[in-house]
Amino acid sequence: MTVLVFAAYCHIPIWYLLVSYPTGSVCTVVNFTYIRIYAVFLVIFLGFMPPCLMIVLCSITFVFLRQRRRQIMPTNQTRLRQRDNQLLKMFFLYVACHLICTIPFSIALVITVYHLPTPSATEMLLFRLFVLVFNINFSTSFYIYTLGTPFYRHELCRLIKDIYNRLNRMIYNNNNQPRLQVVDNLHFKRT
Repeated sequence: MTVLVFAAYCHIPIWYLLVSYPTGSVCTVVNFTYIRIYAVFLVIFLGFMPPCLMIVLCSITFVFLRQRRRQIMPTNQTRLRQRDNQLLKMFFLYVACHLICTIPFSIALVITVYHLPTPSATEMLLFRLFVLVFNINFSTSFYIYTLGTPFYRHELCRLIKDIYNRLNRMIYNNNNQPRLQVVDNLHFKRT
């Protein structure tokens, strides 16, 4: 996989240039044809390839889990079925969030790039808004895992209770320790 990603992005050092300005340097592309090709590349590698790979690989995982369950013959089928349903629900929520966050960015990117060198102010505003939504995509997995299924919700509640109890114990232990109190400049009194 690393070789594939390296091969896919090896064109970037070739086409990007370091342009110096009085205020600083900027790494940018000066060829508009490459910018358009790179936009399509980003749409494929960021917008469509990850959900397709997630769907294929998770489907293979679910098929494998069901085959293993049939071979092992566990005693508690309902618990395993419930776990599989929670995983399936979590998977669909994750793919849906990824699509909702990525597709608008991909469309806005293509529209903005094909209107270069002078995209309108509305296009730029929408593009920046969708970049924000795209970046939110990277933090949604935590919320999907913790809020999407009861198992992870209970684990999060248990973790929060554990941290709360530890903090209370630390505060209680610190309040009950003996302290030195200054009586005058030369003597200390233990309280």
